[in-house]
Amino acid sequence: MEENELLQVTDLVKRIEEADEINEKRNSIQDLIDLGNTNDEVVGAICEYLKVDDRGMRDVCSRFFLNIDEEHRDLAASHVVKLIELTDITLRNIAGDILLNYGYTAIPHLIPYLQCHDMDVRKFALDIIGIDGGENELDFIYPMISDKDKNVRMSVFEAIGNICTKLPEDEDYYLAHRVEATEFMIEHYAEEEENRVFIIESLAKMGLQEAEDFLLRVISDEEDFFLQIAAIDALALKCERIEICDNLLMRIAEFDELVQPVVLKTVNAIAFRVGEHIPLDDSYRFIAHNAIRDEDEDIRMAGIISLGDEIQNDDVCLLAQVYDQLNQDVQGYILERIIINSPCNVISHFLNEYFQQSVSSSIVNREIEMLSIITNFAGEMPDDRLEKIIHHIVELVIKIVKDGENDIIEFLLVYCRDMVLDKLRQMISESSGEMLAEILDLILHFELVELQDSLPTTDSISDEVIIDKINIICNL
Repeated sequence: MEENELLQVTDLVKRIEEADEINEKRNSIQDLIDLGNTNDEVVGAICEYLKVDDRGMRDVCSRFFLNIDEEHRDLAASHVVKLIELTDITLRNIAGDILLNYGYTAIPHLIPYLQCHDMDVRKFALDIIGIDGGENELDFIYPMISDKDKNVRMSVFEAIGNICTKLPEDEDYYLAHRVEATEFMIEHYAEEEENRVFIIESLAKMGLQEAEDFLLRVISDEEDFFLQIAAIDALALKCERIEICDNLLMRIAEFDELVQPVVLKTVNAIAFRVGEHIPLDDSYRFIAHNAIRDEDEDIRMAGIISLGDEIQNDDVCLLAQVYDQLNQDVQGYILERIIINSPCNVISHFLNEYFQQSVSSSIVNREIEMLSIITNFAGEMPDDRLEKIIHHIVELVIKIVKDGENDIIEFLLVYCRDMVLDKLRQMISESSGEMLAEILDLILHFELVELQDSLPTTDSISDEVIIDKINIICNL
């Protein structure tokens, strides 16, 4: 730094110290940053003012550290890391965000804090090391299993899992580290009663058969079903052994009913990963239903997949009930299996259930959204099947739907006009009274002149309102 620039820095640092107003201090800090001279004095001064309990000041200072160039990150980390010892939680979190932003550059500065007298600081440093550290940091982490604080020991297992999950899987050097980490966690499982869930979660990240076999033993031997759930759920993360799916499904009836949907989730995750589908025996179909009722999206999807490619009548009420809670991809998945793969009576049952529920729903145009998905499958089914579906929908709309009836019919007329008209002709010949009046209202609304020849003669009708409607339609 040239002498003139050095004087500017010194002058600004002095001006910041002497300023009485926080706005003046903040503006001077910004001037110091704008100089673009990043040396130890500048970084140290800005770090000091990051401690000031003023949102604007902290924003200016934290942006400086977050945007600092790669060359000066090591210097910046050496100052920022000191902030993690402070009791101000907000400031400690700001420091954590900055250090995480620096990646591995910050790790050497965090290692000494693993020996800090404050357990919160030890845990904080360990969490960041676990996220950004590498295999070399494992040697600093393992000894911390002797820490007297259970939360620090919890972070030991989390850090090991986070580091090992990033290691390449195709090199012996990294494999040796994952094997060592697996053996370390299995060794400490029995004594770390309060941290067993975290050991289970980290073992799942190893991607090793030894870890998976241990998780299977946990599933078999643990009486605590929360630990069973954790172990079953953990196998879904990386496992690619299809025999584990067979093992879990063979024993599914033995598990608590709260555990069974998690089994389906894990089985489907493994099967999907290896490109296979594992059928669920029909006698366990109720477990798939329970999974579909679950609030967890992955468990719910596992339940839907477990129903197989053909939907049965016993599945219909539940699927119609949850349909609008699902995203469009899952809705399409369900409709494809109903519309394309299932018997016609299942299709009719589903449409009946869905349209009945739509009467009390506040969701606008929910039926149109469903119909738009159905029409996407038109090319994958015979015309006679599509015609039966459209005819059934038209009948349901006229008989059940009151709000939005015209919108649905309009959609269908655009997509498959002839099929709609054929169904309306049939319904005209079979209807009377209020039902006939409603059909005539639709014909009038859409000016369906193609149906003039299908109208009943007025001689056979005593209702003057219906006669008037027929006469108006005939004069369209």
